[in-house]
Amino acid sequence: MITDAVGYIPDAVNIGVIRDGSEVILVDTGLDKGTAKEILKTLEGAGLTVKAIINTHHHADHIGGNAYIKNRTGATIYASEIEAGLIESPILEPTYLFSGAAPLQGLRNRFLLAKPSKVDHVRTVRKPASGGG
Repeated sequence: MITDAVGYIPDAVNIGVIRDGSEVILVDTGLDKGTAKEILKTLEGAGLTVKAIINTHHHADHIGGNAYIKNRTGATIYASEIEAGLIESPILEPTYLFSGAAPLQGLRNRFLLAKPSKVDHVRTVRKPASGGG
């Protein structure tokens, strides 16, 4: 932990942890179900439960554990407006990488294609007011 309330679980992509008593908010969930299981094992071992997930962006190595953790804990998932669509429909990422063509079967893997997960709260990103200072 960085402080008593904010820390991370080290992994290929570090998982942010924001603590509020015995509940935590995760910032991203790692690559897949295996990573998600390890996250929950670590947190449950410390007497903590997941109440929410904030996804920074839609890449599989950041959202791959969403579905497993949500199914196990009922955590609420938050994402920005544009990321929500890609989190809920992860087939879009390899499709846009291949200019609209369906990706080859060999590229439909956990590194490019996470399991879909429902975003519960979509946040609209507002542009800053123009005019300066």
